[in-house]
Amino acid sequence: MDKLGDVARALGWLSEAQQAYRENDTLRRALVAEFGKTPERLRDLSISLDKLGAVAQALGRLDEAQLVFRESETLVRALITEFGKTPERLRDLSISLIRLGDVARALGRLDEAQQVYRESEALVRALITEFGKTPERLRDLSISLIRLGVVAQALGRLDEAQQVYRESETLVRALITEFGKTPERLRDLSISLNRLGDVARALGRLDETQQVYRESETLRSAVITEFGKTPERLSDLSSSKSKLGEVAQALGRLDEAQHAHRESDTLRRALIAEFGKTPERLRDLSVSKSKLGEVAQALGRLDEALQFYRESETLDRALIAEFGKTPERLRDLSVSKNKLGEVAQAQGQLDEAQQAYRESEALHRTLITEFGKTPERLRDLSVSKSKLGEVAQALGQLDEAQQAYRESETIRRALIIDFGKTPERLRDLSISMERLGNVALALERLDEAQQAFEAEVNAATDLTETYGETAAALEVLAHGEMQLGLTLVHRGTPEKARAHLSHARRLYERLAHVLPHEERYIATLKSLEAPEIDPRLSGDH
Repeated sequence: MDKLGDVARALGWLSEAQQAYRENDTLRRALVAEFGKTPERLRDLSISLDKLGAVAQALGRLDEAQLVFRESETLVRALITEFGKTPERLRDLSISLIRLGDVARALGRLDEAQQVYRESEALVRALITEFGKTPERLRDLSISLIRLGVVAQALGRLDEAQQVYRESETLVRALITEFGKTPERLRDLSISLNRLGDVARALGRLDETQQVYRESETLRSAVITEFGKTPERLSDLSSSKSKLGEVAQALGRLDEAQHAHRESDTLRRALIAEFGKTPERLRDLSVSKSKLGEVAQALGRLDEALQFYRESETLDRALIAEFGKTPERLRDLSVSKNKLGEVAQAQGQLDEAQQAYRESEALHRTLITEFGKTPERLRDLSVSKSKLGEVAQALGQLDEAQQAYRESETIRRALIIDFGKTPERLRDLSISMERLGNVALALERLDEAQQAFEAEVNAATDLTETYGETAAALEVLAHGEMQLGLTLVHRGTPEKARAHLSHARRLYERLAHVLPHEERYIATLKSLEAPEIDPRLSGDH
């Protein structure tokens, strides 16, 4: 039954996999009950539980997954207590902890995830100390470090994330040097490099990001050349192409970005043609379509963007129809609806945009109702609210826009209170305050506008002081200072405005120097040469 479950899971048939794993779990429990406990039977039972937990996690039933993984962890701990420590049992415990950490992270409990990952890391280090280095143990340590880096990155501790990713990279390079090249080790190295690239990107070091992503891509191409094509290797290479496309887009090199995303799209089509459809491959193809749509949109080719987004939406719907609802698939569909709404909005089809955003919002509410609240789902709902506010504002429905923005702000403040500060949450809050300030200006409520822009500046200042002066953080701070200064000018207090406008100019000058391809910074600096302009005419960041 275990093997049947593995096949069903690989094909994306999660309900069938769950059924097979449950039957296997029942058999293994009966074995223990009827013939007594042995180390082998208890371990087999813990493996059955791990598989059940993995399916529950894939189905979005995170509380259920956590419960099952905890039972598996308890079994492994009991094995160690009752039958003694062995390398295998200690490793099993470290893997159980990794699984529990993954669920805690998905639930937004980042401190809990970090604690569990650290315990896993400590176990692997103890294994190496007590029983010696082996390739498997060194690899397990590198995986624990990657997990710790992911949490540190999510918490906005980018220097800490960079440090553990580098340690992971060093371990993998040592593995290759000491024990030789294998496809798995080269793949692990490419993953470490991608993680380092992700941090460099978050820090605004885009040239460094591109360099690291290229090294990862080179490794993945070399694995295919040297060891042959497999679905996993082709998928990895397509992901590298996609990452290179994203950073090229961030650098303003849109033709280069389009080329990279087309290569990724071609690889993903080839994967399906050669190895068959799976949920993962169809999802990856949907993502490629969405990325191509983003580039087309940035190039002003809205009809082309619309076509790509519709293809992505069609794939998302087909995935749900053929393989069932999961949180990931519902979220992907909601993202497609948002993209379609953005194009409709850009084309001036505001009623159509509003309809798309409402569908996206409804999907987010369904996700929360059916699968529970997580930080990601709550944030997604806040984004839908914000987009609905934008359309209402464009339609001149200012009270409705203000209401939508306030709902978005409320969700974002609750996220910070319930789950803690992160760079993303502080930035989101600052943008909510910007939107509220702009509506207040349009309604001629200048006191309200000033308060909103002051709150934007406070959130952005907290962002830069707590997590560092990244380009994204500086941009929201610069915008808040500019809007606050212009509002004070509009209120007839230019002497109070001067410091804010001067600070905004300095920040935009820094941004224009670091990101010279972003023409909007130069345009904003020119607009600031005439601070007497009506603040309602200034653009959003």
